[in-house]
Amino acid sequence: MHQGAVRALNMLSRPVDIQPTPGRTMSLRADRHLLRSLIGAAGVAMAAFAHADATLYVSPAFAVTPPSTTVVNISAVNRAAGSAIGSFDLGLAYNASVWAPASVSFGPFLGDAAAFEALTAFDFSTPGIVKLLEVSLLGPFDPLPLTSIQPGVGSPFSLASVTFDAIGSGGGAFSIVGAQLTDQFGVAINVVPEPGTLALLALGMIGLTSSRLRRSRLHR
Repeated sequence: MHQGAVRALNMLSRPVDIQPTPGRTMSLRADRHLLRSLIGAAGVAMAAFAHADATLYVSPAFAVTPPSTTVVNISAVNRAAGSAIGSFDLGLAYNASVWAPASVSFGPFLGDAAAFEALTAFDFSTPGIVKLLEVSLLGPFDPLPLTSIQPGVGSPFSLASVTFDAIGSGGGAFSIVGAQLTDQFGVAINVVPEPGTLALLALGMIGLTSSRLRRSRLHR
């Protein structure tokens, strides 16, 4: 087991008021704080030592009503050979005037939660953001490590899916906010923006530079 798994088992052995639902998916705020502390201890404190990259994707990035429901999938792509995602803590932003989250389904690529290979949690309490957390209990030396479960470099795989019900008319965008990832050793992973996001950032920088140039010429 890697350090995150050992820390998880040590914390779970303490007297904590936890009421897991079937499949060991936890939605209570206390459980979310527990998993957040696991991911934070493994990733945030070691952010300076990040050595791997991963990209996160949201599909669809925009949806309209009707239909009355839509399923939004969050997927990841590992960008370093021999690396795997061992935990994630992220928010899925949505238009709260159009959509309301109804349910969450976590992917199998960090281990089987029902077999106690992973811990999962979600939180709907913040309007406009679904908070999702998962930490794998599989170590790099287990018979089936995460590097065997997750696809190789450049191949996408699902982290979680969120089902939304329509509560209004119109459209709404979906995006990832505040993402923190660690690898199978508990070391922080750099989250690389997807190509579309990079293009938007580049256009924004170009526009800002052009605006400054025009202003400087007017003041000469």
